[in-house]
Amino acid sequence: MSDTGKILANPFQTGGMLRDSQKFSGRQNELREVLSRVATMQSISIYGPQRIGKSSLLRHLVATGRRRLDEERFEFFYLDVQPLNSAEEFYAHACKTINGKEHQTQDGHEAIETSHNDLAAAIENRQVILCLDEFEQTIEADFGAEFFNALRSLAQTGNLALVVATKRPLSEIYRQEDALTSSFSNIFTQLPLGPLTEAEADEFVRAAHEGFTFAKDERLLFRFQIPLSQMWVRRTKSSARILLERGD
Repeated sequence: MSDTGKILANPFQTGGMLRDSQKFSGRQNELREVLSRVATMQSISIYGPQRIGKSSLLRHLVATGRRRLDEERFEFFYLDVQPLNSAEEFYAHACKTINGKEHQTQDGHEAIETSHNDLAAAIENRQVILCLDEFEQTIEADFGAEFFNALRSLAQTGNLALVVATKRPLSEIYRQEDALTSSFSNIFTQLPLGPLTEAEADEFVRAAHEGFTFAKDERLLFRFQIPLSQMWVRRTKSSARILLERGD
């Protein structure tokens, strides 16, 4: 009788972003759209439902953007906005992300507060593409109208392009905030992110595990309605049950 207790590693990930860019597949149209915009330092807003792959797309842009554009002058950075609770925290983390260290005053001491002026200094004479995940947090934590006005101004200097990810379109989010004008969302091209195409889905599963293909009924369940990690568990449980019934 074979060893039915052997644990098979599940090659599919449940929740969270895909951090290994070599395992990223599909989204080529979306990648081309984003890179064509940031190549001229334009900002773009990516929106789509939770767990559709926005964070993974941002991470992949940061990992491969410079190589795909074949331009050393472009610098890509990723920042998760969700844990941040104020504009000051945003500026501090953005400066640290871009400079690779805590922001300091001119005399070398760690700055107590960081402002948009510090971010302006961090991007001066550079071409920075800042990928901002969970950007709704700027509204939910009430970063304030001054923050959006300042960020809009910085994004029009030619030194900064923003790639922001949200669940809903920015224009829709801002319509609900009477204190904010629409001028901030107007600087962005809107890019909806939907499910993978069938061809992309096939490519994804083949890349993750050789020999894994969709059964006809499973193809209807995919498109991220039922995660692939759950399909894998169902498959392995089914295989183990068949082996036990056969006595192998």
